[in-house]
Amino acid sequence: MTRTFSPKELAERYEVATDKVIAWIRSGELSAFDVGSKPGSQRPRYRISENAIESFEIARSIQPPTPRTRRRRRDPNVKEFF
Repeated sequence: MTRTFSPKELAERYEVATDKVIAWIRSGELSAFDVGSKPGSQRPRYRISENAIESFEIARSIQPPTPRTRRRRRDPNVKEFF
């Protein structure tokens, strides 16, 4: 059985507010499920699986920028012949 985390535990892990984690869940960026007694109730009790956290971290990881190639500036006074 995989371990699950509450929004509060995840907020502590990422050092952000619990509201931020809940906003990620509501936007669909972070997958979670409701373990409350009534699904769709006013106060859902979200749980986040390790797999959902891994997918979230991969999607949010920063990729190194691609190296830029430098272009030579063309001198307007020079005519090029091919």
